[in-house]
Formats: sequence, C-alpha cells, structure tokens
Amino acid sequence: MPWLLRPEDATDPLEALLFIHVPRCGGTSLTKHFHVVSKSAQEAKCISKLTLHYFGYRYRVLEDSNFPLKTWENLYALCALITWAVLYFAFEYTWAWSFFSQAFGIFFSSTFLFTAPALRVTLIRRVWIIALRVIGAYSTKRLYGGHTTGIILHFTAQRMLATHYVSAQEMSTASSFAIVRNPFSRMVSIYMYNRCGSCESFKGFVKEWHRKLKRREKIRLETGAHDPIEEWDEYCHLLPMHEFTHAADGKQLVRYIVKQEEHKSLHTATPSPSVKNISTALKEALMTMPHTNNRKRSKPWKEYFDAETEQLVRDMYARDFEVFGYSPSLNESAKAVGTTASDPPPGGWPEPAVVSLVKRVSSSVSSRLTSSHASSRDTRETRETRSTRNTRNTVGTPEGGSSGGSDVHRACFASPTKQAGKHASHGNFTSLAAMSKISEAGATSTPNGRSMSAAS
Repeated sequence: MPWLLRPEDATDPLEALLFIHVPRCGGTSLTKHFHVVSKSAQEAKCISKLTLHYFGYRYRVLEDSNFPLKTWENLYALCALITWAVLYFAFEYTWAWSFFSQAFGIFFSSTFLFTAPALRVTLIRRVWIIALRVIGAYSTKRLYGGHTTGIILHFTAQRMLATHYVSAQEMSTASSFAIVRNPFSRMVSIYMYNRCGSCESFKGFVKEWHRKLKRREKIRLETGAHDPIEEWDEYCHLLPMHEFTHAADGKQLVRYIVKQEEHKSLHTATPSPSVKNISTALKEALMTMPHTNNRKRSKPWKEYFDAETEQLVRDMYARDFEVFGYSPSLNESAKAVGTTASDPPPGGWPEPAVVSLVKRVSSSVSSRLTSSHASSRDTRETRETRSTRNTRNTVGTPEGGSSGGSDVHRACFASPTKQAGKHASHGNFTSLAAMSKISEAGATSTPNGRSMSAAS
C-alpha cells in the first residue's frame, strides 16, 4: 500500500495517490513507474537505504520465478563454491569448508527459503518479516517494505488505519484506490505465483487455500473478532479482495475501486463505470501505467477449472463476487474477462531465441551424423561386395572352363597382395609338377641305364 505521490508533494489533495495494493490484481508496475523504491531509499537512514533496495530487488525477482536461480545471491554462492573447491582440493585447507557452508546456505535461502511458496508456511513467514524489521527494510513514510506488522506493501486499508500509518482523513481526501479483478482469474494468478513448482496441481492448491481461509473465518466467528487480519497470522495472498478495500461492517474505505478488466476502456471515448468518475491524477497514472507480466501460462486461465474448483472459489470469494459485481458463473466470467496477457496465443508461445538456436544446431548436427553414418555404411557394403568378387576370381574357374579376358582384367587391377598370392600359388603348382616328373624318372631308371621294365 505505497504512497505513489504523498500529500505534501501534491498541489491538491486529490493529486495525492495512495495505492492499496491487492495481491495479484495488477499495479506492481505503478510502483516502478513512480519510483517508490528509490524515493523510499532516499528518505531512509544508513543501512535501510541498502535493505530497501534489496527488498525491491527481491520483489522483482519473485515476480519472474517461484524458485529463482538467476540471482546475484546464487552468483556469489557459485564463487564461494569454486573458492572452496580450489582451497580444499588443491591446498587441502580444512577451513575452506566455511566457503562451502556459505555457498549452500545462500543458495538454499535465496532459491527456496525466502520465496513466495515458502511464505505460505507460517513459521517461515514470521521469520521473514522479523528479519525485514531487523535489517530495516521498510519505510513507514512511503508505506513500502516489510515490518513485524506485516508486508506494508500489501497492507489492507483496515490495517493501515489500525496501525496509524494513514489517517482516515488522508484515506478519504487523497486519491486512494485499489485495483481488483475477477476472482476466478485471480485465483489462477495466485496459484501460478505461489505454487510449489509444476508438481503441485491447481485442484490441490485451491483445496488447501479453501481450507485455510475457512479455518480463519471460523476462528474469527467463534471469537467475535473484527480487527484486521494480520500478516503474522495469515498470508496476504490468501485474503479476499474486499478485506483490502472495505471495513468489517461493509463500509468502503478507499475512494476508488478500479476493475482490472475495465482499465483499457480509459483509452476509449466511453470509459467503463469503474474508471469513469476517477480523479484526473489517478486517470493519468492509470493511462501511463506500463503493463509488464513475465508469467506465462501453458493454457488459458479458464481451462484450469473443473466443477469442483469452480465451486470452491465461488464459496471462498462469495463476498468478492457480490461486492464488486462479478458473475459467480465461470462461463460468464470467461466471456467478460476474455484472454489475459498471461494466456498463450493461438499456436502457443514462441520459443525463446536461445532455445530455437540450440534446436537448430542440434538438428543440423544430427542430420550430418546420420548422413555420415549412412555414407560410411554404403562404403563398407561396397568394399565387402568387391572383396567377395575378388575372392571368387582368385579361386579360379570350373574344370574345362576359361577365365578369358575378364580374368586378365581382374588380375591387372588386383591389389599387390592378391597378385603376390596368385604368383605364389602358381609357383607351388609348377614345383609339384617338376617333382612328379623326377620321381617318375627315378622309378624307371637304374645305374646301368636300363629301365626296370626291361630288366624284368
């Protein structure tokens, strides 16, 4: 719930802009557009200047990813891990394990512990807001950051008045406003922001959300409590939208309530009812508000629902449907809301340039390897065929046949090894013939020169 423009900085009370930031209803870009983080840090003291900037940095990181990996914290953790590896394995310093502990602790805390899904756990959330208070990452003047009273950025209007960060007069005279949206589409946005990865189903998430909210309502009903719900007890993303804009008795506390679905009508000649009679300062702020949403869904928001989850959301946010005039029918809500910026376009989201490049390179390498393998196989088969033919020609032709000119041709183009083999084979046949003749001569002659047949 930051001051986009404080009363002392405005020439007219209505020019002061007090933004009641309902989680997952849009408007984060307004805090960027009005440089809330920088202004908060400028007015802070000492260490709070750095911690407020760090809070703003972590908030932007969590807008992009539930479990962020590409962070400055993880870069430091990687450097610490490399330092540990060098000192321990190269120099065998046992004290190098301190770097390993740093690397693991920072990586785990930055990537898993201090994230939106982890804040669903009461103990972790309480530790987190105590840490924000200790390091001074808050500004009660600009209403930004976190404190033991909760995440000031997402304070409800009731909570602001109860903590006296804003007076009732300021709330009524300034252009205090909130942005709301259809409860069905908001539930999908809450799921995408707080889910524990793709392994957590939408149905399981909604059931858990319903159980927690009904338990809180039961406790308040039994105790008769009407005081504003604190972040210490419940995660701000769990609360219905009317808790941010209305008092327990139903009185509207903020001056203007803008429907997210009607924001674009400001650029037309006939603005929708929720933006038709707003102040000039607020109109200018909304018309210049940049829309940035880095969350992309794999399917349209309506397709996340079935009959059971539709009924659970209708039961959880029954008063939101009534107070803000939204239809409790999912089909009618889908027609009214239409396609959001996070829904995939027809044909799906285009692939990132890096992924597309990797796929093209991989496909090219794969096709070349396949072509090379096929060529190598063809060459091997050709060589085996030629070798078989040469072997047959070397053995010779059938008895009584003649090899003719083809044998001469093959012999001329045979390899030296094969030709040597043929010459050696021919020499062996010649030697055997000569030995046979000598044997016959020895058998038929005597020392007297007569043949054995004549002597007999």
